Amino acid sequence: MGEVIRDFQAGSDEAAVAALWTRAFGAPRGGQTIDWLFRPGPAGVSPRSVAVVGDRIVAHAGGVAVRARVGSEEVLGAYSVGAMTDPAYQGRGLFFKVGLHLYARLEREGFAFVAGFSNAKSHRLMTGPLKRRPVRPFPWAVRVLRPVHLLRSLVVPGTADARAPQAWAAGASHGGVEVASVEPGDPRLDAVWKRAAASVKVGCVRDAAFARWRYGTRPDAGYRVLLAVRAGEPCGYLVYRAMRLRGIEAGFLLDFVLSPDAAPAGAALLGAAAELARTTGAALLSALLPGSGPARDALRSAGFLRIPERLHPQLIRFSVRGLGRHAGSTLLTDPKAWHLSWADTDVV
Repeated sequence: MGEVIRDFQAGSDEAAVAALWTRAFGAPRGGQTIDWLFRPGPAGVSPRSVAVVGDRIVAHAGGVAVRARVGSEEVLGAYSVGAMTDPAYQGRGLFFKVGLHLYARLEREGFAFVAGFSNAKSHRLMTGPLKRRPVRPFPWAVRVLRPVHLLRSLVVPGTADARAPQAWAAGASHGGVEVASVEPGDPRLDAVWKRAAASVKVGCVRDAAFARWRYGTRPDAGYRVLLAVRAGEPCGYLVYRAMRLRGIEAGFLLDFVLSPDAAPAGAALLGAAAELARTTGAALLSALLPGSGPARDALRSAGFLRIPERLHPQLIRFSVRGLGRHAGSTLLTDPKAWHLSWADTDVV
């Protein structure tokens, strides 16, 4: 049978795509379902494409719609997630065909770029037939909190001592900066983003609406939003999640947004995150290092070091393709321009 490549049809294709996910990846874990990935957000509906053979959906690709900054302009961008092919139909070029269909639709609808994170196998397809440009090196950085615990975990996985979760004192003061745990939709996050936006050359809009959509819709993940206030002014926020990485207890910084003139707030937030991580027994903190700006400076000052790709516990690569009038944008392919964080991925 020949295949048909078409747009995803909301209201009728959900169950078939969920079944495809299970065939391709196994049962979803926790709240990270295909419906959660493509829930409507501040940027509207996320375009998706499918391949159909007979009456069966056998491949899928989607672009999660986000509001983004490119230079001084706010645009629509898409993060490529949920690309999958039924194992019984692999080798027929369906990955490329649904991707090409999706990218054409994104361009027609005015998206400025499509970008995403991929493993080594899919990265070759993204940067080959689908013409995305690699943005390297991948900015994975860590700060070691418990060296002995980490070393023991690396030498004999699963044998390191794990601490029982303890209470963390929210509302603590760090050098004149108040750090408190807040809800994802707290309107003070808008004030932080308003001051921080100009320092983001390329990256997702990280205001209260984004935080509510990204962190307020998945309670099983245990996201913690920490807000820094100095002299009554919100000047930074950070989002934390505890996760196990290859048998190692780790704390992930999903977002770190900082006003340009708020170095003390950055130090206070990262100090609070380290305290929070220690209460859960984390051996290290993991973050993505922005290409430039105050958040990068604060992370480097706090001891976060970029890990060479050959030492990554899991190979992840980032690539982007400009669309429409942004097709030739050199800013989009400049690693120093991107403000990436774990929040831009679908794995944390």
